[in-house]
Amino acid sequence: MKIFEVACGRDFTIILSKENKKVRVFASGSKNFGKLGLGNVTSNVKGFVEIVSLQKKKIRRIYTKVNHVVAISKSREMYVWGLNTHGQLGLGHKQNLLEP
Repeated sequence: MKIFEVACGRDFTIILSKENKKVRVFASGSKNFGKLGLGNVTSNVKGFVEIVSLQKKKIRRIYTKVNHVVAISKSREMYVWGLNTHGQLGLGHKQNLLEP
């Protein structure tokens, strides 16, 4: 597995890896606000866990802020998750998202 991009937030990390031309997205760290993109996880994550919901999305770039993440696919689709109390995810509401 070759890691080609790393993005770090306040207390979490998201990585992009490539293996046999397949891009995979992994998360590790604090589960607060859903910023790991793993759904309703009950504890923080030590080590890296794949964000399964992004497996077929062909993610090419990731960006993190303090408590939220933006992922951009090869076809320029945008996926967001994490803290959204001020509407920073740009979805027209202020609910946190637990997964992309």
